[in-house]
Amino acid sequence: MNIQSSSRIARRAILCIRGARHNATATTPPAANLTDVATTASPSEIPITSSELQPTPEAPAASKPVPEPTGERGQTIYVFRQVQWNQVVYSLQKSMKNNHALKQLPYNGKKTVPAALRKDLWTPLAAISFPTALHGRSAYQKLREYAKRHALEWEPHSLNVTSAGIPVPKQKRGRLLNDQKANSIADLASVLFKLSVENIRHYYPAPRPAIGNRLGLYDESQGAVVGVRWADIADANFAKSWSSNVVHNTLTSLYKNPFVGALWGSLKTPKKTASADEAEAEASETTISSREKWYKQYQSDQNKQKQLHRAKKVELKKAALSPTQKGLERQKALKAKERMQKKLEAKKRGKEAARSRPRGMDWTTFKATVVAKMKVQDVKTLEEAAKKPQVNEA
Repeated sequence: MNIQSSSRIARRAILCIRGARHNATATTPPAANLTDVATTASPSEIPITSSELQPTPEAPAASKPVPEPTGERGQTIYVFRQVQWNQVVYSLQKSMKNNHALKQLPYNGKKTVPAALRKDLWTPLAAISFPTALHGRSAYQKLREYAKRHALEWEPHSLNVTSAGIPVPKQKRGRLLNDQKANSIADLASVLFKLSVENIRHYYPAPRPAIGNRLGLYDESQGAVVGVRWADIADANFAKSWSSNVVHNTLTSLYKNPFVGALWGSLKTPKKTASADEAEAEASETTISSREKWYKQYQSDQNKQKQLHRAKKVELKKAALSPTQKGLERQKALKAKERMQKKLEAKKRGKEAARSRPRGMDWTTFKATVVAKMKVQDVKTLEEAAKKPQVNEA
């Protein structure tokens, strides 16, 4: 019996409603005009795993200037990739947020979703720059929707059983479902294809009226130029084709790029160096200088503490006690010493008495006899002291 949770059923219902709304509002393009247009792979035609697609070393070259971002939220989409399983996360910020990223990772089995992100396992995949923030937010919504469809609408027969008829283990199936690198790149090509001038202008000769909750890309017929900066430009070949409005480029360096610096939490970008040796030398110099600064600060703190301790000693010497107060303190110390001596003597007598306990005698009876003997001894000492003649000093 196939039992589904209410949240999953609700997600499917929302996706069906959005699809119906999109079909009702967006007009279908004529079939004749699609023959001479390079199209990208739709989400239903994209394979599940990226291991089946091997990118070729060739990649699209940059032919147009990449649009410079103005810092408005949504103008740039940052794509991150998990190194081990090729999970993909979209973000509108340069740095990854733990809760925001975990919401995008679907549960595909035991231990497929981590409790928290590890920054050493996540690396930038691409950064997409749009001319306006509305373009970016609209594309971000479509990319998130395609990612949700890949997580929910995968074909069971393609992953439950191999081509040889051998059933796939749960752990391996979870890893295959997590591998969404090829899907995300093909989704990106499909979304950016709708922003191209050549592919969209003849679909809608006249501007369409604005609809409140229409599902689609903002300003599709404007032909906006979009820049995609790749960490590895060969990853662009995971898509079938790219439209002419897309400009491909590479991230300058994973360590010199502020996009990656924000990911690792570094506030300053390192200076440009001519070679790796110079970079290592500069790094060693910075570490040595930081250690020297720390040692100097430590020495100054120690000297300050010593000065404060000396000042306290001088103040105590100045505020010396009076003779009467000194006498009282001396009397208190003598009384405490006498009390301690009495306790030690009593303890010693108890130990000696315990050693003299005969075998077979109970502790209670032995204790009673010892106390009686001690009382008798005290009485004898008092009598002897009374019998001694008293000598008058006068």
